[in-house]
Amino acid sequence: MRASTLGPSGGPITLDQTGVETYATIFTLAPSAVDGNVIWAGSDDGMVHVTRDGGKNWQDVTPKDLPPFTRISLIEASPHAAGTAYLAGNRYQRSDRAPYVYKTSDFGKTWTSVVGGLPKDDASIRGLAEFPGRPDVLFAGTERAMFVTHDGGARWTRLRANLPTTIDSMAAIPNPVPADARSLLNGRKYYSINCAVCHGDLGKGDGPIVAKGFPPIPLVGPASPAPGRTDGYIWGMMRNGRGLMPSYNRIEELDRWDVVNYVRGLQGRYAVQTGPVGLPGETGDKLPGYSQTGPTRPSPYYVRAGSQAGPPTASAGQQPDSAARPAADSTGARPDSTTTTPSTAAPRGAAPTQPTMTPNTGGPR
Repeated sequence: MRASTLGPSGGPITLDQTGVETYATIFTLAPSAVDGNVIWAGSDDGMVHVTRDGGKNWQDVTPKDLPPFTRISLIEASPHAAGTAYLAGNRYQRSDRAPYVYKTSDFGKTWTSVVGGLPKDDASIRGLAEFPGRPDVLFAGTERAMFVTHDGGARWTRLRANLPTTIDSMAAIPNPVPADARSLLNGRKYYSINCAVCHGDLGKGDGPIVAKGFPPIPLVGPASPAPGRTDGYIWGMMRNGRGLMPSYNRIEELDRWDVVNYVRGLQGRYAVQTGPVGLPGETGDKLPGYSQTGPTRPSPYYVRAGSQAGPPTASAGQQPDSAARPAADSTGARPDSTTTTPSTAAPRGAAPTQPTMTPNTGGPR
């Protein structure tokens, strides 16, 4: 690992704990089928190590010409020779979509770039495998095509054979979750805290991170490809990551479908409310919008905290005071939600009244 990436991600204030977005993470492990004591390891901050004694000692064998902070996404240990391995890295999150594929035949002492024939500007490698029956025959898959080489990677040829343009096995997965009020509200919660920071509350690609130089990525309108994508494709993007989007492994599988349904609502298919469901510090049936320190998944319990703390007798799981409010996302033509403030000041020492969310019935926009 690089020493510069071993500290808390985000610094001492934000303390980012979002898994794959935290650097200095072992991203791939590849034990050798020829010698069980040989194990290859690649990290998401661009380091490659190998052990030849079952993990007792590790040696840094990072290719010298590999750009810094390349994510080592794949290592393929050759089934034919213990000292031979292939690695694939990607830098698409740094706006670099060039292919990075290397081969070593001497346990990583030297590496050779083997990208001949691969596209230069759109070939982030997603799959890499050496054919067990013949050395130097490899297959590589990108987001758009599959390639084969018969000479250890010196020259790659695209496999056509009636294969679709995009190699995406998840695009055809049907959405198993109905877009009912529960799904749309849950999807709104997850979208508000995980997605709106980039895509914006309305999906127009105008989230606050855009002002800091991040490219706008709209989910709605003619400039966005998202309306033409299948539900399975969008679900797969959240699951595996794609382009500038990281994988959202902190969102559970079925909850991702709720986000897909909510995105379809933003695109006009369903009537949905927009914006955060609650204020920072609220949990339970509410959830704040994007923040540097907020939670990343709705809590199944309702426990007030901080300045919005409830009475000492409140217990986890008690019914929230907003349970009687109209079900969000069930009717109406895409109303916005508004936040009301307490009408009276709470007595000294007492808990303040909890703000509630009420739908704006001003009609269609």
